[in-house]
Amino acid sequence: MSPSSPIRLGVIGLSASAGAWANTLIAPLLPPAPLASKYKLTALCTRSAESAAAAADKFTKAVGHAVKAYHGQDGYAQIANDPDVDLVVVSIKVSEHRAATIPAIEAGKRVFVEWPLGKNIEEVEELAELARRKGVQGIIGNQIRSSPALLKIAEVLKSGALGRIIGTSVIGCCPPNLGFWGPTINERNLYAADADCGASMVDISLGHFFAGLVTVMGDFASVSATYATLYPEAEILDDAGKPTGKKIARTCEDQVALTGTFTSGALISLHYRGVPPTEPGRVPFVWTIDGEDGAITVEGPLPFVHIFHPTKVLIQGKEWVSEQKLVDWTGNIEATWAEIAKGDEGRYSTFEDAVRVYKVIDAVRRSAREGVRVNIN
Repeated sequence: MSPSSPIRLGVIGLSASAGAWANTLIAPLLPPAPLASKYKLTALCTRSAESAAAAADKFTKAVGHAVKAYHGQDGYAQIANDPDVDLVVVSIKVSEHRAATIPAIEAGKRVFVEWPLGKNIEEVEELAELARRKGVQGIIGNQIRSSPALLKIAEVLKSGALGRIIGTSVIGCCPPNLGFWGPTINERNLYAADADCGASMVDISLGHFFAGLVTVMGDFASVSATYATLYPEAEILDDAGKPTGKKIARTCEDQVALTGTFTSGALISLHYRGVPPTEPGRVPFVWTIDGEDGAITVEGPLPFVHIFHPTKVLIQGKEWVSEQKLVDWTGNIEATWAEIAKGDEGRYSTFEDAVRVYKVIDAVRRSAREGVRVNIN
């Protein structure tokens, strides 16, 4: 592949269904989007032959050229070994990430895996080590690193304008319309009711935020965490958000609180919670960074800064406004793909970054379950 050639994509999880996350993930890469000149969709893989054929038909029409269809677990290896695929994209349930990613690494292909990389620290470290041994570039979907607000915060902290950073505090409210945590759960997300599925509030919501947090604050040194499941039974909703009349037992936490320290000596206090529908007056996301010479306060509509831009960023009391147009859902995704297209010169998260974040997640989990403070190496 020449430097000027588009990167040929094989996407595991791309579907004819509009609700598939993979569809949102690659939307900025399809014609007529500007990045369509940088990427070319050549293959996809779904669960069944029928769904793969339907998806291939849909996207062949969308991109104007033939898109190959693979399916099932055999499809993971087939798409990885397809000579017309340069980059394998994995965007399916986290329980299948390991099985879908290993064939790509073994085939020597670059591979992008949507967060989380694996369902536990063991899988994350295994995949990172395998990619390292094979000399394969592993990319992880932590789009928060492309957030204009996060980049500005990093710039301010690096400048020393706030003086020594003494601490940070975070409150995040995850409303039920997300379909994962709280009093309701969507039918397509029932697997997330299991505490060990790899798709808990800590794994997904906090994992994405931690990726940005360590970027600006540095590494954690220790954490002390508490879990709670205030909604041990969740009402099941259909894809339209309507009650099905069914319920499911939930072992996954819907509340997590923690305190901790960074290697810099700064402290953190954080509380993420699954809540009923957001009422007027509630600010779902509030993040404050305090320095000896000033502070930064961030407010947002959801604790998902990787896809939802903050509504207010105050830097030493003055509101910061981005010079670029901010687009929720796909804005940071598009910016991340633009960085990936730059190759080694781009700014994006790797499997090694995923290990860094997942060490924190694992420490939070162990602390909450064992009732102890956990030091992070």
